[in-house]
Amino acid sequence: MPTRILEPGGTVSDLLESGLSEIGLTAEPGQLEALAGFTGRVAEWGGRLNLSGHRQPDSIVRRLVLGAAALCNRLPDLASLNDLGSGAGFPGVPIAILRPKCAVHLVEARERRYHFLRDAARRLDLSNLTVERGRIEAVEAKPAAGAVAQAVGPVDRVLEWMLPWVEPRGWLVLPASLESDLPTARPDIVEAEVRDYRVPLGGPPQRLWLARKGRISGDA
Repeated sequence: MPTRILEPGGTVSDLLESGLSEIGLTAEPGQLEALAGFTGRVAEWGGRLNLSGHRQPDSIVRRLVLGAAALCNRLPDLASLNDLGSGAGFPGVPIAILRPKCAVHLVEARERRYHFLRDAARRLDLSNLTVERGRIEAVEAKPAAGAVAQAVGPVDRVLEWMLPWVEPRGWLVLPASLESDLPTARPDIVEAEVRDYRVPLGGPPQRLWLARKGRISGDA
C-alpha cells in the first residue's frame, strides 16, 4: 500500500530509513516497503481494535516500529524466535522483516488481534512469519532458539511461561523501560545480562534483560 505523507517532503519510508540509519541498520528496499506497509495496517486497524495507544503513522513508526528495530539490533543471532503475547505484532513483525533468515512465530490470545496479525502476515507475504492463537501458558509450546515477551505481565510469572517456548541454551528476552523490575535469579537461568539501548529519532531509553535457558543440577 502507498505510504502516507507525514510532513512536506517526507514519507513513512523516509522516517524509517532515517531511524534505521541512526542505529546502524541498512534495510533493503523491500524491507522498507514491508515496514511501511505494516505501519499502514496498524494505523488502519488501530482505531477499530485498539491495537495500541499509537494511532498515527508518525507515532507508530517512531515508537513501535523503530522501537522493535532498536531491540532487534541488540539481539544475538537467532535461527528462530517466539514472540509471546504479540499484540499488534511488536516486536515480532519488524524482526521478521529485518531478519529474513530468522523464523518468527507470533502467539496472541485475543481473537481480533490474532486476525489482524494473520491479515498482516498474509499481506506482507513473509515466508519466515507464522501466527498462532492461544494463551502462552495454555497452548502447546513450540520451542525456538529464543523467545521474547513484551509488556505481557509480571516478569517472574512471564518468565515461567516463556521457559517451555525456548530450547535448551536458547535465549530469553524481556524488553522493558529503565524503571521496570528485573527477573529474580533462578538456577535454570544462566548468563543473564542487561543491555540498555535507545529508540532512535529522540525515542525513550529502554532496557533489555537477556539470558539463556540452562539446566538445573540433576537434569538429564
